[in-house]
Amino acid sequence: MGTIDYSNLLSFLNQLPQECDRNIYEEMRSINVPGDWKQIGSLVDKRISGFGTLYKPWTDYALGFYPYNMCDIYQDNKGRVLLSYEEWGGHAPFRRSFIATKTSPFIHEPVSCNITVLGQENDRFIAFLEQYGLTASKIQADISKYKNVHQITENIDKEDTIITKVHHNSVGNEYYYTLITKRENAVVISQEFNKNSR
Repeated sequence: MGTIDYSNLLSFLNQLPQECDRNIYEEMRSINVPGDWKQIGSLVDKRISGFGTLYKPWTDYALGFYPYNMCDIYQDNKGRVLLSYEEWGGHAPFRRSFIATKTSPFIHEPVSCNITVLGQENDRFIAFLEQYGLTASKIQADISKYKNVHQITENIDKEDTIITKVHHNSVGNEYYYTLITKRENAVVISQEFNKNSR
């Protein structure tokens, strides 16, 4: 099958006998990958970046949200498939790994992405988002709703586009946005505007 990523992970898991319909994770004191693990892919989508709001992090595998979008995919000597990343928050770094099977609670869409927009491009950015159903009033309503939300636990319509956070850096005249949208939209928006992708 080649390298495994967000697009073919489920097809790969369907070939395996393991089943588990829950979110199960393991934590290791070390950030090092065990020697008996083989990396078979990654969930990192280099076309977009997203470290903002979490989406159902302890009940589902939302592949386009942190921490899952930072995971590499491994298979251990027991045949288990693990979505694994280095956690640097808290007192000391450690490795957290999520056990994935064909019946794990995956959420493929939407995804989260961070966009850095130059100040002189901000009006064009807002106008560009209208094609995804974002009006000025919806943007303000969404920002107000998610202003102090770190983890979204309610269902999000995968067809919706939401701005959850915006910050203006007046020194560099840049706007930092956190968006939730379909992956294909996130790629288009990132390529069109994201200063960090240029």
